[in-house]
Amino acid sequence: MIAKTLTVLAGVAAAGFVMKRFMELREQQTVRVKPHRRDDGQIRKLRQDPKTGEYYAED
Repeated sequence: MIAKTLTVLAGVAAAGFVMKRFMELREQQTVRVKPHRRDDGQIRKLRQDPKTGEYYAED
């Protein structure tokens, strides 16, 4: 009886963990990168605007 209850609780916990992870993956936003006005193809470091979450190339 106890083993059956523990098995059911473990199954419920595993299903909850999987659903939580699935919902986190669905809610992730894509990273929006605003191009630099003088884009010459060089690789630059990016900084994130804390208000909008957009990334900008550092000068």
